[in-house]
Amino acid sequence: LGPDDVLQVRDKVEVYSESARSWLHGVVQDVYSSEGEDDDGYPVPAGAVKVASSAGVRYVLPGEMQTSIRRSETSRLVPLTPTACRALPGFDRPAARGRCGAARLKARDRWNTSEIKIQEFLTAVDGDGSHSMSEDQLRDLLTSDLARALNGGRPLSDKDIRFIMQYGNMPEAHRGGPARTTFADLNDALRAWHSLKNLDDSSLALFAEFDVEDGHGRCDNAELAALLIALNGGVQVPHEEVSAVAGALGPSSAVSRQELLSAVCAWHMRVDRAVTSLPTIWREALLRTATEHDQVRALKDGLRDAGAAASLVLGGGHAGYLEVNDSAAHPSPPNAESQEGPQLLNTIGGAPAQQHNLPQQWQQVNQRELALVSTRACRKLCVVTSPFLLGMVSAIVGWHTQDNACPRNLDGVLVWFGSLLMVLHCLLYVPPVLWAVQLRVAVAVLLTLLAVVGFSWSYDGSVDRNIDDCGRGLVEVSRLLWTVGPLGLAGYTVLVCSGHVKRLRDHDRRLQREINV
Repeated sequence: LGPDDVLQVRDKVEVYSESARSWLHGVVQDVYSSEGEDDDGYPVPAGAVKVASSAGVRYVLPGEMQTSIRRSETSRLVPLTPTACRALPGFDRPAARGRCGAARLKARDRWNTSEIKIQEFLTAVDGDGSHSMSEDQLRDLLTSDLARALNGGRPLSDKDIRFIMQYGNMPEAHRGGPARTTFADLNDALRAWHSLKNLDDSSLALFAEFDVEDGHGRCDNAELAALLIALNGGVQVPHEEVSAVAGALGPSSAVSRQELLSAVCAWHMRVDRAVTSLPTIWREALLRTATEHDQVRALKDGLRDAGAAASLVLGGGHAGYLEVNDSAAHPSPPNAESQEGPQLLNTIGGAPAQQHNLPQQWQQVNQRELALVSTRACRKLCVVTSPFLLGMVSAIVGWHTQDNACPRNLDGVLVWFGSLLMVLHCLLYVPPVLWAVQLRVAVAVLLTLLAVVGFSWSYDGSVDRNIDDCGRGLVEVSRLLWTVGPLGLAGYTVLVCSGHVKRLRDHDRRLQREINV
């Protein structure tokens, strides 16, 4: 945490565990703004934070804030909230949804998941913490994978890039330095561009009535109000919104097409953000499950957790107990005669440790953390290795049982399925470039077809009648694989998707509070 970052009760945070050598999710239970006492009467210094995590309840001291605790992933996201809409300086508040037409609401709601992607991307690239980027960085972003994702998988055209770059005269000088664009203004520009892309031909035809190609077109308030009402699906537009758009066009009413498009598209998307629907969240979660699985990271995390579990077994209990204040290798027991009070120790379940039973509590903490870390390591390593092992076993079984007189080619299906499953597993280690994603999808489709064929063949009547010719073992293995395999894959997919859904919903709720200002 930075020196100016203030935590509040119920904030989601992560605390660093020395024994597990990883960050654990936690929740702030209490923040001591002044010196106080814990539940058992022990003094707690001002600035300490009480956090509950999977390792128990612990107190983080003021001197450890920058190294032992941080906000959770969604809490560390860069802000997208603008102080005012750049293209509409007089229109600071989003329009109420009750005053917007159906097409305008639909365009705004489609942008919800895009905002999540934008905020995640900008958080990852905000290395200097300035919440802004240079003009070169902006151009790089507009040709990146993110821009293609926002544009339905297609690269942005020169016209699209020009519209975004010229939106509200971006970028501008940032604190007297080189020209930079704030993330909030970039989000506004991308949102206005999204509005432009969602206007149908009939709506775009309305702009043709205004002769503004040479920058000398004129547009009075009555004409502008008629244009906005038409773009609003016939719903009356409040006078203050018309005035805001007119004010953005300048007092002379001599406007260019870029100015008119920027102002109108900014108005079109300046709508209260609604909570993203659950089907939309699940659709995005399924997409992320299919395209964003990082096999390399999962393998590294599994090996790291396995190493942490080994260190807990071999390294004793001290590191598992003194997670907050590791500098004290042998803490002193509470001393009633000390004027400064007892040393604040890490607690389990809120109960301070006593000197005479420290070894027992160390053992309890180690057992708890060992179970947690070991389970996490086994889960990750099983997920990483199981597809390849299953494919290898399937191919071997099919190859060694190919000498049969079965009316259905059960062994051939096993060989092809196992081989393609190993290929898919290897493709998961390839960075998610376009060709790799497309190849993954193609192999996954082939695997699905083979699973359907294998299931239907293994339960075919001719197989039952000739089970001895097929080989009873081959038939039983085939039926087990084609029944349990799809169920296991479906369960794993639901499990991974559920994790994405939870993160997306948390992120969406944060944006809901942040954007509607």
